[in-house]
Amino acid sequence: MASLSEEKITLFNFEHPKFKETRYVLTSPRSLRACANLGLKPSELLPQSLDEFSVSEQTRPLKGSYLTAAYENFERERRTKLLKARKERHRIASNMQSDSNGVSRSITQPAPVGSSLLKDSTGRESEFFQFVQHPPATAAHYIPVKDQKILNGLMIRREQELSGGINCLSNSLKQERALSNKEILDETKHFNIKMRNATKETEFKKNKSFLEEESRLKEERLKAMVRHKDEKAESNIEMQQSIRRDKERWRKEKQRLKEIQVRLKTASMAAELEDWCHHVDKQNRTSITKASEASQRQLLQKKYHLQQKRHEKEMNHSKAMKKLSREEEKAREYSVKEIATKYERMDSIAKQKAEELSQSLMIAQHTAQLRDSIKGSYLSANLFKEGEKHARQYTALEGTSKKRLRHSWDPIHHQSTVVLG
Repeated sequence: MASLSEEKITLFNFEHPKFKETRYVLTSPRSLRACANLGLKPSELLPQSLDEFSVSEQTRPLKGSYLTAAYENFERERRTKLLKARKERHRIASNMQSDSNGVSRSITQPAPVGSSLLKDSTGRESEFFQFVQHPPATAAHYIPVKDQKILNGLMIRREQELSGGINCLSNSLKQERALSNKEILDETKHFNIKMRNATKETEFKKNKSFLEEESRLKEERLKAMVRHKDEKAESNIEMQQSIRRDKERWRKEKQRLKEIQVRLKTASMAAELEDWCHHVDKQNRTSITKASEASQRQLLQKKYHLQQKRHEKEMNHSKAMKKLSREEEKAREYSVKEIATKYERMDSIAKQKAEELSQSLMIAQHTAQLRDSIKGSYLSANLFKEGEKHARQYTALEGTSKKRLRHSWDPIHHQSTVVLG
């Protein structure tokens, strides 16, 4: 395998960690040509983490969810560009492979000497070489013999250069054709593995950043609520203090006016002072009333909002409790039905087994009575033997019926009962 310095960096392996410290983003000619055809810079295809993306000049002012949205848009555009570049590279490789087949056929059938030199890039013969190769009869004396030799030497040298270039091109195309299939398969496999890993890593980073951003926003909202409450409390305290200062100033002003009124003896001055005191008192009372009304309105609004929130919480809690109680009642009814069904089934089984037991006991009693009657009725030996034979048959029948009996546990009455097997 080639070393790291000799390995080509293509559009399928440039994101590998081993190429992170290299100087160039891409070194493969076909990958570079694909980027050039699309007008892309190789640096535009490099992946970036959210931290690296946030420190760039364009995204530095963005914060929070705006930064995350911009990063997702950048990553989506980068993947689109990378996909287009890979498609362009595949097209270039296919064209080069088809062209190499055409070149190999042309090499096996070389053109006449000088034919490649007499054509320009469009395949037409250049006017200069047409003039040199087929000079007009009237222009034969315009080209000296020395210039003719120089032109012939230039033509021979150009043909040699082109033949050497064709040989180099055919060798390079053969090497690329031999390695193209294996390289494309390796690059495609590496790209699929890397895309799966990148997708998992991107989803993990996305979920992590989303959770961090959500927790940060919650913390900021809580801080803002606390700060707003503190500011409202401070504003209320300042308002109360200003009201007290206004009252104190009004009281002092009134006291001073009263002292002036006492000092002044004349009725006119006393009346003017009284009017002025009344006016000042009215202004102070109006300002104090407005301030107290504003404070009262704020307090009432705050109280209304708190009552509304408390009512909503109580309604939600009551709905949840009702739903929970309904679910518990349904589960309880279902359990009771299951238990009742189970006990009914057990009662029916116990009754069936009791009936079978009573039938087997009746058969056993009848067999015993029959055996006793046979033994007493036959006195002679032959008849006694015949009776013994029948008795043994009934005894065997009784033993068989007893073997069919077994003990079972009655779960309803918690006792053992003998049932017929």
